[in-house]
Formats: sequence, C-alpha cells, structure tokens
Amino acid sequence: MSAQHLEATGFVQLANRSAGYYRTLRVIKVTQERPDRLEPGAIIVKVRFRIPAAAFEPLEPTATIEVPADLIQHEIAAEATK
Repeated sequence: MSAQHLEATGFVQLANRSAGYYRTLRVIKVTQERPDRLEPGAIIVKVRFRIPAAAFEPLEPTATIEVPADLIQHEIAAEATK
C-alpha cells in the first residue's frame, strides 16, 4: 500500500433471492470483522478495497467487483462429538 492509496478489509454477506423466474443477488450485511453468525441463506465474501486517496474528493466513486468461480475458496468446518 502506498501513501497515495488507502486500504480496508470487510466481510460482505450475500444472499441469492428468487422470485418466480428472477434470481437476484442481494447484499444482506457488511461488517469490518468476520461475523460470528451467518444470516439464513447467505454466504460471506471477504473483500479488500484499495482506493486512491484522491477518490475522497466531493465525488462519489463507484466500483464493480467480479469474482471468477476459480477464485472461490470454500472453508471446511468439522464438528467433533462424543
């Protein structure tokens, strides 16, 4: 990270909603820390933003982020019982 860029990390909870023939992706929640509890039907995507410091002028910057399927990492969780 250079002095000309600012960086932040967040966790976005996304849910796939369907209504008839239409399927939409909705942002459910955004947090700075990994949430302890996932909203029903949601997934978590960790995002890192690196934005030029000049973006914090009176204008409103917009970004589109595309995530290719080959970059998705699935975490595996296991629970042990007696």
